[in-house]
Amino acid sequence: QQQQQQVKPKYEKYHCNGPSTGDYIVGLTREASVDRVVGSLPTYPRNLQKFEVLGNMFAATLSPQDVLQLLDYDAVEYVECDGKVSIGGRRN
Repeated sequence: QQQQQQVKPKYEKYHCNGPSTGDYIVGLTREASVDRVVGSLPTYPRNLQKFEVLGNMFAATLSPQDVLQLLDYDAVEYVECDGKVSIGGRRN
């Protein structure tokens, strides 16, 4: 039996305003399969929601390792961090 070799991601870190494990929206190329991309991650994402009618994309709670791996995939067009919006002040 051959042992599967883990591929080291091209990227070592990324920046998102929010917690290290957070909610993300991931856009895929037209021909990519959400199930195949999600199934290839080290851990199955929590809160997975598929938006195939709106476009080939999904939203989920992802770990930093999942995000780094997704950034390496040719099938991934973008990874968007779903962070909180905070207000600095209010005008009178």
